[in-house]
Amino acid sequence: MDDGRMMRLSVIVPGFDSRRSEALAQAGCLRRRLSGYDAEVLVPDGVNVADARNHGLERARGEYIAWVDADDEVTDDWAEELFRALATGADLIRLGYSHVGDAGVRDFPRKGVELDPDELLRAVLSGREFSYLVVNVIRRELYAGLAFAVELRVLEDYLLLPRVLERVRRAVNIPKVLYRYLVRTGSLTQSLDASALESRLQAAERRREQWRETAYADEAAIGAAMTACQVLELTAAVGRRRGFEAQMARARKLIRQELLRALRSPAALPVVRIKLFCAAIGWWFPQRLSWRLHARGGLCYNAHAG
Repeated sequence: MDDGRMMRLSVIVPGFDSRRSEALAQAGCLRRRLSGYDAEVLVPDGVNVADARNHGLERARGEYIAWVDADDEVTDDWAEELFRALATGADLIRLGYSHVGDAGVRDFPRKGVELDPDELLRAVLSGREFSYLVVNVIRRELYAGLAFAVELRVLEDYLLLPRVLERVRRAVNIPKVLYRYLVRTGSLTQSLDASALESRLQAAERRREQWRETAYADEAAIGAAMTACQVLELTAAVGRRRGFEAQMARARKLIRQELLRALRSPAALPVVRIKLFCAAIGWWFPQRLSWRLHARGGLCYNAHAG
């Protein structure tokens, strides 16, 4: 029964479309892990993941919000480590995580404990840090007045997360790997159809515009171009055969618009300049090589690539 009492943590597992049953199963596992802790697990429904996330925020009673996707995993010590970090009183707790992909597992444990919130925001906007909502546990009050863009099929967290990070005053890491993030072919973020690619490009263009008149304009523009690179990487093998010429042309246009800025700005690391230059002249990295460059070229902000 909902007694209206605020609790320490709300864990939200978006349940939408055909993923509803998978989300309910995930929620059952999480409730067992959280037994004895001051926490609730919610499975909000919606027309898509953004809509479900918004409904989850409306229902949540926790002081903090954690997100877990239906097809991901948390480690056995996730709850214990998370509640220990909540005791610090930070606005944001960031988890060490793993990518679980077709090429295997790559671990990204965090470095250190205390974080500079401004540096973190710049890293997320520029693409040096992945915009994964699921590895960020955030005070619920920092979401006030914000909502996920329901018109986006994917990257709804990419668009919203920087707005939340803008409000963070204290951020801490949990160095250990506690979250396993699925990035296999066929997962939602790897969807290869026109609507998913359009959502990626729309999110990139909108985030660039949102931050254009701010002190973070360079980072946002470079991050948008990097997202356009990801569209080219996703479509490289099948783009023309599957009819993605329009999305590929739009991605190349965005990259060319921001190439000069990237070449001049100290916000762009050398590997970013290389990737954007190659994409601008019509050559882009296969996705597996891109992941390797991302990990070894300094693009994994505040994480060790294992």
